[in-house]
Amino acid sequence: MNAPTAVRPSVAAPSSREPIGHVVEVHGPVVDIACEMLPPLHRALEVAIDGGSAVLEVLHHLDPHQVRAIALHRTAGLRRGAPVFDSGEPLRVPVSVKCLGRLLDAFGAPLDGGPPLAPSEFRNLLAPPPLLSDTLPSSDILETGIKVIDLLCPFIRGGKTGLFGGAGVGKTILIMEFMQAVASLHSGVSVFAGVGERIREGHELWHEMRDNGALANAVLVFGQMDESPGVRFRVGLAALTYAEFLRDALGKEVLFLMDNVFRFVQAGSEVSGLLGRMPATVGYQPTLPSEVAELEDRIVSSRRGNITSVQAVYVPADDMTDPAVGAILAHLDTRVILSRAQAAKGIYPAVDPLASGSNLMDRHFLGDRH
Repeated sequence: MNAPTAVRPSVAAPSSREPIGHVVEVHGPVVDIACEMLPPLHRALEVAIDGGSAVLEVLHHLDPHQVRAIALHRTAGLRRGAPVFDSGEPLRVPVSVKCLGRLLDAFGAPLDGGPPLAPSEFRNLLAPPPLLSDTLPSSDILETGIKVIDLLCPFIRGGKTGLFGGAGVGKTILIMEFMQAVASLHSGVSVFAGVGERIREGHELWHEMRDNGALANAVLVFGQMDESPGVRFRVGLAALTYAEFLRDALGKEVLFLMDNVFRFVQAGSEVSGLLGRMPATVGYQPTLPSEVAELEDRIVSSRRGNITSVQAVYVPADDMTDPAVGAILAHLDTRVILSRAQAAKGIYPAVDPLASGSNLMDRHFLGDRH
């Protein structure tokens, strides 16, 4: 499941274009580039490495003739003076309805040994949220078939749910149950974002979903733990781009699952440190609230369909007042707290009924019978 290092299918070979500059310094995934004309922020650049190529994302203008970029591939073999080519576009992925049933990386390249996607179009990873006039408010609950969740902390159709818990309390099993429920109860599709996933976890999830038939109605997008922080920082947006495309193209119920949002925050903290920014509260990046909002504000329902999000959230040291947890909590409609004490008793799903809850737990919304 290691990410391929080939050129993205949307970009022509570097040899067919003139370089815009050359590499000045390389510090791990950080690459400083000298160029006459500065490329805009978030532009995707390319540099040749050992017969292949690496993609760089411009994140900082150092001076009028120098930019700092983060490499999204390994930089082993990259040398000073290497020519850098402009792709002419920001980071983007190929999208198609044939992505269902596939395992992809942050660039839309296959990780399952299958053929590359034949894209119907390309979509940018960084995109503005829909206009307020095009979005729909949450007005219904999304039944999962799991009684304790539907009763005590029901999912809001088109809303965001946080799944808080440590290792071994049943987060992955619950996520697979949600995928099955959306496919069977609501005839919908699922998009799973593995942010900083261990290779073992990715293999287990892929094989289990393939065996139980859930993979046919799902897209798995992985940015693994051994990859560049730039990949782990962008893989959530890549998966969300597929969710938005499926919502718009199919008009179906889309379940967007992300494991783990805290690793997305950690990757942003690594990128911030590599760019030389001064850390803020408790060592987190000063851009923490805006980075979380950049992801969360795009998870909305439009007139074409709904995106309902379930996000696994790791709580460092079980401290719910941690700045990263607080930034994520501010965007959530439902909180499902998985308790290790419940799991130790053999009670699954290990939901803590007192700590969990939903913003729409109101008799006027749910009805008297609920």
